[in-house]
Amino acid sequence: MLPPGMDHLLHRFAPLDVLVLDDSRPMRGLLRALLQDLGVGHVRDHADAASAMADLRRRPADIV
Repeated sequence: MLPPGMDHLLHRFAPLDVLVLDDSRPMRGLLRALLQDLGVGHVRDHADAASAMADLRRRPADIV
């Protein structure tokens, strides 16, 4: 939840495509939930670098 008066920023995150890479499933879930709450349009997550790199080759991300 954003502080009061900052809700107008949410629409700016909608077009972002973010890739989360972490070997901890709970941390990936936490980061995914946080990014989605911020309004990020596309969140992908991977537990290992090999699968993340394969995914990035198919579709680049705005933020990793």
